[in-house]
Amino acid sequence: MSARRSSVARVWAESLLAVAEEKGVFASVHEALAEVAGLFQDATIRGFFETSAVGTREKRRAIEAAFSMERGAPEIFTNFLRLLADRGRLRILPAIAEEWRRVQDDRAGRVRVPIQSAVPLDPPTIERMRDVLARSLKKEIEVEPRVEPSLLGGMVLSVGDLQIDGSIRTRLKRVRARLMEKKPT
Repeated sequence: MSARRSSVARVWAESLLAVAEEKGVFASVHEALAEVAGLFQDATIRGFFETSAVGTREKRRAIEAAFSMERGAPEIFTNFLRLLADRGRLRILPAIAEEWRRVQDDRAGRVRVPIQSAVPLDPPTIERMRDVLARSLKKEIEVEPRVEPSLLGGMVLSVGDLQIDGSIRTRLKRVRARLMEKKPT
């Protein structure tokens, strides 16, 4: 996601969060946003809301049919979706959901750390990593382990904008680059 798209999504997420808290409907808005973001994983649904071939009026009708108050969505959430449709911003809804989660994490003093490894990490290893990161960052750490066989070995972890790559794949690339630099004598 581009930095601009992320910052625009963050403004929308913070606005929705503030109104949801003010109206006392935070939990129901949270659930509705997660549901809609999940729906956007479907290419057909995402395509419908992202295309300019479908007019705003049709998109608004679809929103009202799917997320009316009768179906349990809070009115402010339905209004939020209508506003996104009117402003041509429905395509960034998944980014808004991601930023909503980040805002919540920031407020809670929590950092999510994706860790990629070639093989599944065992629970004691995950716990040790969580403890080390929590001590050094002085925040609550949520480890998100992912298996990425192409790493060959080692692991890659990301903390905010910082990426620490201790994978065998990257080490081999560095060795190869050094060997390519040296000219035969």
